[in-house]
Amino acid sequence: MNKINVLAIIAGIFFVIGCGGEPVDKVVATPELPFELKIEQELDLKSYNLPIKIKVPKDAKVNAKKGFMPEYVIEGRGYYLQIMPIGIGTSTRKKLKEMNLAEIEARPEFSKVIVNDSFGFVYETKWEKMPLAYNFRYIYTQGETYYDLRTANSRGYTQADAVLIYNNIKQE
Repeated sequence: MNKINVLAIIAGIFFVIGCGGEPVDKVVATPELPFELKIEQELDLKSYNLPIKIKVPKDAKVNAKKGFMPEYVIEGRGYYLQIMPIGIGTSTRKKLKEMNLAEIEARPEFSKVIVNDSFGFVYETKWEKMPLAYNFRYIYTQGETYYDLRTANSRGYTQADAVLIYNNIKQE
């Protein structure tokens, strides 16, 4: 099986896992307005065996979920970030980013891409009877591991908050 097929299978697994998450009314990312999301400190995830440093709100906490597909969720008031490490072999970050973008663009709720960088993107979604929502995906690779940094909330963020978080998780 070639690498593209393996990556497509992995992307499909994450899509199925993502669809089976908590009900929308239980996931909290966007608090009641007025609220200003503040990114105030650097968080080094080395103690979780993740080679990642990100900037987060003061109240952000890490929840490590072990199992078949490990997952790390960083949450705070108005903040939700999911990081999933996946062993991938030797694919490039750009190719992985393009596969993720194609997956998102194929969804019926997808509206448009707001930011499109080499290794990630911020996008807009339109859900029936709900306001516009903004989410992101960012790809980081180190060695043979692919780190998928993303929001995992169908309600999403405001455009300004999605871009703020996205800009503070980049690993350049």
